[in-house]
Amino acid sequence: SNMIRTMCFDKEGKLWIGTSKGIDIIDPNKETINRKIEYNPGIKNSLIDSEIMYLYPDEEGKMWIISSKGIQLYDYRNHLFVKNPLPGMDLIIISKIYRDNEGVYWITGQNKMASYCPINNEIHYYTSKDKRDKHYISNNEVLSLFQDSKGLMWFGTKSGLNIYDKTKGHLKTYKKRDGISGEVIHG
Repeated sequence: SNMIRTMCFDKEGKLWIGTSKGIDIIDPNKETINRKIEYNPGIKNSLIDSEIMYLYPDEEGKMWIISSKGIQLYDYRNHLFVKNPLPGMDLIIISKIYRDNEGVYWITGQNKMASYCPINNEIHYYTSKDKRDKHYISNNEVLSLFQDSKGLMWFGTKSGLNIYDKTKGHLKTYKKRDGISGEVIHG
């Protein structure tokens, strides 16, 4: 069966639908599916997998595609898919991507979280291994993330709520003992 997992609008106002069998693109003005994209090993720069998990249109008009086999970026100008646009991200089973107000991409997955700054091409990994590490997070599985109006990053994990102040490099974790109703934070 074909399961819909994610939907979003692109910079042209077209609806992208990520499914277990590829991507459908609908033009709302025409009310028809004008493009169906699936993995095709015979086509260079095609999808790396048809199992689409998450789509993210960023503020620069790029479409990020997360599949069960990695991350891709859609190049609107040339109508092709760029494989693994973030160096080192092929080691993460990716579930979400988010661009903060400074242009840093936050990538979450089942085994770690990373931030990627395209300006200086730096990647930082965040793990729960060592509380003394400045890139510590309470649990390696980040389920939700967003940035508030003060620039603080909020991460919901399987083991508490994390609030990260990038300017100070300070992370605060809230768990059930601190008064939140549960430690698994989905959103």
